Formats: sequence, C-alpha cells, structure tokens
Amino acid sequence: MNVNLMFADQFIKMIFGVFIWTSVTVVWTRGEIFDFIKQAILHITPWSLEEYVATLLYCAQCSGFWVGIIGGIIIIPEWIHNIGGPVIQTILHGFCISLSSTIVDKVIYGRNKD
Repeated sequence: MNVNLMFADQFIKMIFGVFIWTSVTVVWTRGEIFDFIKQAILHITPWSLEEYVATLLYCAQCSGFWVGIIGGIIIIPEWIHNIGGPVIQTILHGFCISLSSTIVDKVIYGRNKD
C-alpha cells in the first residue's frame, strides 16, 4: 500500500474517532436525553460534593477527559499506538477528547448553556 494512502487512512480514522467521542461528550453534557441520569446521580451525591459532581456532569472539558479515558480503554486508537505505553496513550486520548469537546461546545453553545 502506498505510504500516502496509509497516512490518509490513519488520518481519516483519527478524525472519525475524535468525532465519535467528542459527539458522545457533547450529547452527554448538553443533551436533554441524559438529564434524568445526571439528576439521579446528583440526587444520590452527598451535598458536600454536589458542586464538583455537577461540574463534572455538565462540563464538556471535564466529561470529555473521562469519556476520552473510557474510549481509550475500550479501543486504543491506531493513530496513537506509537506514543508511549497503553497508560500514556489512554491519558493522551482523554486530553484530546477533552480539548475537542471543549472547542465544539464553545462553538455550538457559546459560553453559557442558556
């Protein structure tokens, strides 16, 4: 296979993977479909931790990191195989999804949810 085609194939897989996990994050943090789950989590959260848990549940940057970690555990993306070991790769995936989720959230929704 041509080197350029291999690079293009890897690039498309990377963009598609980032798009998928970013979409999961934005739907989780902004979509009303998961509000009942987030409200249930907040309902069982001790009052002293409620602010932190709410931030985690509704913040694209915070949730994006953890969605990226979970995504990196489920499938370590091909584009990241040559960087460090599996732990480093998973953490890098978390940062990548956190960054892309924050950018998409700010572009679509602006600074505030309302």
